[in-house]
Amino acid sequence: MDRELQTLKIDPEFENLIPRLTDEEYELLHASVDQDGCIDPIIVWDNCIIDGHNRYHICRLLKKPFNISSIEFRSRDEAKIWILRHQLGKRNVTDAQRIEVALKLKPLIAERAKANQSAGGGAVPIKISNPIDTRKELAKMAGVSPAQISKVEQILNAGDDEDRSRLRSGESINSVHNTVKAKIENLENKVIPITKKQVDRLLKEVCTKIEKISLASEEIVCACETELRDIASKLTEILERKKDEIIYG
Repeated sequence: MDRELQTLKIDPEFENLIPRLTDEEYELLHASVDQDGCIDPIIVWDNCIIDGHNRYHICRLLKKPFNISSIEFRSRDEAKIWILRHQLGKRNVTDAQRIEVALKLKPLIAERAKANQSAGGGAVPIKISNPIDTRKELAKMAGVSPAQISKVEQILNAGDDEDRSRLRSGESINSVHNTVKAKIENLENKVIPITKKQVDRLLKEVCTKIEKISLASEEIVCACETELRDIASKLTEILERKKDEIIYG
């Protein structure tokens, strides 16, 4: 259906499911629409854009007409799954982008699998109840190995903005992951000196709590015991892991 500059609804959640175009990608799309018009239709659900947000914005900017194709979904989750699967089917997406998109499907697929199992299965239940199966399923969708899924997930969760930017700009997954992995290992092995004064303070806190427990009522005992366990656990961890690094004097 042709609609001259039709105003469509934009759902931020749907729009943000897909990684933003790079400046270069946006300029190429802008030039294409300017020269050839909007070739692919804007896909909508109840007049809300499901696919084609960038084309829509550019068409509005250039005052270019566009075609609309409607599709129906039973729920927002079904719409989100369609958006992400549709993005995975595009050829101009890097492995890292495909994995990032696939990872957004993780909670949706897990929820759908749980719902299918609760309802007795339906037609063909999606059985991906444990993390390993889920990772394999996501890897299959993205056309990569489960190991690559794990690496990108670690980059996104443990990396900083620079690491994520490198990944999204096209740098190899292995290269960025090696950087993030090295940062994590350096942090874990970082020497954290502790003075005798700090150890004495922690011991004093433990002794104070013990005294409180000996004098407290049963109700207070329960509360103090919880605090004591936390302090004792903290002290034990410090002494065990850093016993060779304690600075006395």
